[in-house]
Amino acid sequence: MADEEIELVAGRMSGRGPWVLRVEDSGKELRITWNEGKHPGTLTFFGPGSGGGKEFHNDNRTRETISVTGPGYLLLDADHWTLESC
Repeated sequence: MADEEIELVAGRMSGRGPWVLRVEDSGKELRITWNEGKHPGTLTFFGPGSGGGKEFHNDNRTRETISVTGPGYLLLDADHWTLESC
């Protein structure tokens, strides 16, 4: 799959199940709400030099705010998720 075929993170987004998004800007802050705030989900960031990816999640949190350090890909996995790019 070509990069252009993977949806770019922009504004407010939502989805269901495992989903891959592309990030182009470094220093971007992302706010994620998992499963309408009812139970946690999983986010993994894959960037140049990140190897197997860096996981961002906490078993006790239904909301996360992360800073993305560079271009790469996000794998979000939850029954339902919303993401806001700031």
